[in-house]
Amino acid sequence: FPEGDLLSSLDTVVKTASALSLPAPVIITPSGSLWTVRSDTQNRPLRESVTVTPDGHVVKPETFAEKGLMDRIIGYGVAAHEGQLFGKMNQAINLLVAMGLLMMSSAATVLWLKRKPAGSLGAPPALPSQKYGMVGMTTLVILGLLLPELGAALLVLVLANRMFARLDPT
Repeated sequence: FPEGDLLSSLDTVVKTASALSLPAPVIITPSGSLWTVRSDTQNRPLRESVTVTPDGHVVKPETFAEKGLMDRIIGYGVAAHEGQLFGKMNQAINLLVAMGLLMMSSAATVLWLKRKPAGSLGAPPALPSQKYGMVGMTTLVILGLLLPELGAALLVLVLANRMFARLDPT
């Protein structure tokens, strides 16, 4: 596009995009000799994308329903996770889940503190069979490699365990 043509076609595309009433925010980008107008709303199932000619004619609309199955599943999951899928009700459900998780982790800590023997960490005794320990360790290593955040958390736990083992004389 020469600069003058670019600005005039952008004005035309903006008018077309306004007439389409896509969910806000809307992003307009040039793609070759055409323009792409797409909704970038947080509620992913409402996202749409439209290819527009420089003179404002819609060439190819693409809705969320036309995406692949995995794209749709992930879109619904992300929208639900972010509290956008069902509006305020979704946010209330997410708040209840978060409060439940907070209460469960707090209760687990209190129960552990009440049950642990005085003067020790209260770690469970080693398993009598090394077979189950090796299966568990292998599983944890594989999961740690496949899920890097889990792997990092497990590494921190191993380092903390070694540090506390040196501090505990028993």
